[in-house]
Amino acid sequence: MAFVKQNKDLIACATLIGVIFALPHVISFLSLDNYAAFVSPIQGNAANAESFYASNVRDVVDGYYTATDSNLYEHKLDLNPFHIAPVILMGLIAKFVGVSNAFVLADFVFPALAFLLLFALAYAATGNKLLSTTAGVLALAANDLLIKFPPITVLPEFIKTLLLTEPRMPLASFSLTPYPQIPFVLLLAGLLFYYKAVVEGKKWFYAPAAITYGLSFYTYLYAWTFFTAFLGLYWLALLFTKNKAHKQVLLTAAAGGVMALPYLIALIQFQQTPVALDVLRRAGIEFGRQVQWLQTIKFLAILAFFAFTVKHDKRFYFFTTAIAAGLVGLNSQVLTGRMILIDHYLVLVLTPLMVIVGAIIASEWLKHNKLKSS
Repeated sequence: MAFVKQNKDLIACATLIGVIFALPHVISFLSLDNYAAFVSPIQGNAANAESFYASNVRDVVDGYYTATDSNLYEHKLDLNPFHIAPVILMGLIAKFVGVSNAFVLADFVFPALAFLLLFALAYAATGNKLLSTTAGVLALAANDLLIKFPPITVLPEFIKTLLLTEPRMPLASFSLTPYPQIPFVLLLAGLLFYYKAVVEGKKWFYAPAAITYGLSFYTYLYAWTFFTAFLGLYWLALLFTKNKAHKQVLLTAAAGGVMALPYLIALIQFQQTPVALDVLRRAGIEFGRQVQWLQTIKFLAILAFFAFTVKHDKRFYFFTTAIAAGLVGLNSQVLTGRMILIDHYLVLVLTPLMVIVGAIIASEWLKHNKLKSS
């Protein structure tokens, strides 16, 4: 109760974030005679995606806890290497509230949790409550406005989504489905644990950090590939700066890798099946080795400015390697020759990190001005 009293404004803001992302459901319920979460016109692409995964959730409700392919009936019994943990979590929630209500509830709960974790990570890095709250809001509610330039091109569709009953887009990229949302919450928790463990020296955070890394393999492709790249780059950075924490980071990576073995073995087996390419194509796989030049140059410019404006301490190396890992994921097709929905690295990794880095730069500027004035 003491925590609630001390953080009323923070909890109110998290609740408001959840309400904003659940708003399409509310408007649909009020404006449609027969509301169904998966066919609501106001949900647009979100309704299509959520109905796409709903069959897997129904399987869990019926007692089948294996993630199978939900695209075509003839592949119903074939292994699907994607979305294993989110499907099971949503299925367990649906056992209590129903499948449709589970998706509505997820659109409220997971954005609110993501905001609180974004706040916690930003606050750990800045110590400024106002900047951290602003960073959490911007990283979620204004994601599209931050990615696209000029932002005025997005505003008309954004306003339509809030006011009309038949918009052409979801409220924001993050409000697509629970399936990016759940891994995003886990990813933020993992980053927070590693920050607390390495940057702040609180060693007991290494255990949950290792667990979140291992669990990320069972959530979504972008989450575990980002985490793997981040831990590799961060380990090298710690080694370069002669930080003894590189041993613990390597141990957590190894522990997470052991947790991931069942998934990795299943993934290798899946790749050898005759239906693998068919399933991957319908999951959105694309072939090619093109570099995402525009976004890469933008984030490299942000990193350069970050390096110029802040002290090169433990905090600096943490967020620099995190953004570098996001760029590795964004351009992973250069090495692999294939990509699956690389926009997830942009929406759910690089942009939130960019916002937190912006908060750090702003906090340093405020501290500098305060020292000058005193």
